[in-house]
Amino acid sequence: KKVNLNDFFSQEKLTAVKEAMEKYKDDDEVDGLLFNYKHFYGGYNYVGSSQRWYRREIRIVKNHPDIYSHGDAQGFKKHGQGKLRVAHIPAEIYHYGWVKNPLQQQAKQQTFAALWHSGEEWEKRAKPQQQQFDYDEIDALEEFKGTHPKVMQKRVANQDWEFSFDTRRIKMSLVNRMRYAIYKFTGYIIGEYQNYKITRRFDR
Repeated sequence: KKVNLNDFFSQEKLTAVKEAMEKYKDDDEVDGLLFNYKHFYGGYNYVGSSQRWYRREIRIVKNHPDIYSHGDAQGFKKHGQGKLRVAHIPAEIYHYGWVKNPLQQQAKQQTFAALWHSGEEWEKRAKPQQQQFDYDEIDALEEFKGTHPKVMQKRVANQDWEFSFDTRRIKMSLVNRMRYAIYKFTGYIIGEYQNYKITRRFDR
């Protein structure tokens, strides 16, 4: 059976991840490890740069019966506590869920819309009149100038569609432009959703 994985982190960070797991395994103030995220979009050369993308998420948790997945498995919570206490580690997750051939991406969106919506909301999200997904409907992107994890090299090389984007273009309302400017200059996201509480910062 073919398994389509979308989240990877660089093999070069594996040592840091293992060290953090060892350091905090007996620390009662740490329930899991928090990773930074880089969301690729449209192709393997662009990443989302606006505040619409979640920039951090828990991806390693302790084997505890009170810890459970929450929010469509995006994050985790703990019975009797709520938010998990986490150690923020210097490792990035590369998320490739928005990088597919436009035909495949459109089929994926229609499938997801059918699972979670119906009626007018399904029409709005599934856009059945479209054969291909329109990657141009995005607010802001940045060019990716790093390297992909080794496990992704073949997949990147086999990209069978073209996608280009003018990174100078920003498609936002005036309010969101102001929020975007604050985020880019300060790193602060107004109203950012955080389903975790940072109690430790692992600096290797």
